[in-house]
Amino acid sequence: MDMLMLTLVVPRTIEESLFDALLELTPADTGCTTFHVEGHGRSLAQASASERVRGRRAQSLTVLILPPPVIDPLIAALQLRFAGSGLHWWTAPVTAQGRLA
Repeated sequence: MDMLMLTLVVPRTIEESLFDALLELTPADTGCTTFHVEGHGRSLAQASASERVRGRRAQSLTVLILPPPVIDPLIAALQLRFAGSGLHWWTAPVTAQGRLA
């Protein structure tokens, strides 16, 4: 089955709420991997004062592997719940995956 990797760049202020939403909105067998990262860029409008001084923003990067039909409804639901939050996303094809036993 074709799969897509959905990557979410998540402001830390909505991290827990996003995880709750993902548990509710994705298939039961879906897992995700989260990394704590720092975002660099010209736009720090939603950054705290200390993040503006440092020039980077604390964020989370969450990655999910999902079948394509799940992506659009998931993004639409996240848009309703997290509009204006600064959540950024993209998809990429998964050309292979597996588990080493």
